[in-house]
Amino acid sequence: MRTSPAPQRDPSRRAASAATVREGVGSAHAKAILLGEHSAVFGAPAIVLPVHELTARARLTIPDPAGEPDGSRLRCALYDGPVRSAPEGTAPVVLGWQYAAERVGLQDAGGRLSITSDIPIRRGLGSSAAVSAALVDAVADAAGRDLALDDRMQLIADAEALAHGRASGIDAAAVLAQAPIRVERGTPTTLPLGSGQMHFVIADTGVAGMTATAVGGVQELHRTRPAYVDTLVGRLAALTDEAAAALAAD
Repeated sequence: MRTSPAPQRDPSRRAASAATVREGVGSAHAKAILLGEHSAVFGAPAIVLPVHELTARARLTIPDPAGEPDGSRLRCALYDGPVRSAPEGTAPVVLGWQYAAERVGLQDAGGRLSITSDIPIRRGLGSSAAVSAALVDAVADAAGRDLALDDRMQLIADAEALAHGRASGIDAAAVLAQAPIRVERGTPTTLPLGSGQMHFVIADTGVAGMTATAVGGVQELHRTRPAYVDTLVGRLAALTDEAAAALAAD
């Protein structure tokens, strides 16, 4: 009796298959705006402190190990499932993911994006910006791209704009900063400090807020009373400069 040899798998095909699995990781920290939160939207300076104790982390695996039919799955605190069924609350993450993927050449690659975060949401601590920064870095890492700081900030700012409408650029700079910064018109500079021995205490009131709503309210006020708002913005800018000088002098 003649027997046919058992089919052999081509080792090169196995290696090629394994090589197509890519993984990228990213992380970013929280922030606290000391002065200038809303006036910065109109070009005034703001002082921002990095909060390294609170972080957001992202991991992108391509292809999705769960083998979703559409190739995309999101896992986060709000949702765990196919992107096609993701609730409206995850839209900033999904849109930011898609936008970043297009920018680094991973459009239509799909995959599984897992996000974890210690940063309380709706507290003004930059939760969405930190998540955006983490996912931008994870997508770039999966694509094998080493983005320059300016490119990272721009991608994060664009993702933030999807979440909040008009963004000042503060959060995009702050969640990447390693030291207190002064931000004006989206451009950050390291803030000179005195001894560096000051302590800041951040207390959570337990009251949630919405950045988009707050920013929208200020913009509406500026539309109806521009001179009044411009005067306030000027006063806030002066206070911010005074605060910067006070920090430098301890």
